[in-house]
Amino acid sequence: MKMERRGKGVYRIFETAREVYWTTVYHQGSEMRLLLSVDL
Repeated sequence: MKMERRGKGVYRIFETAREVYWTTVYHQGSEMRLLLSVDL
């Protein structure tokens, strides 16, 4: 996620699979990552 400006991925935490989507937004000269995490 650090290298790509937008994308998606899947991860597991405590036996729960989750899908995450992210994009980069710019606010007052700074880059910020906006994330959405969804249970699978």
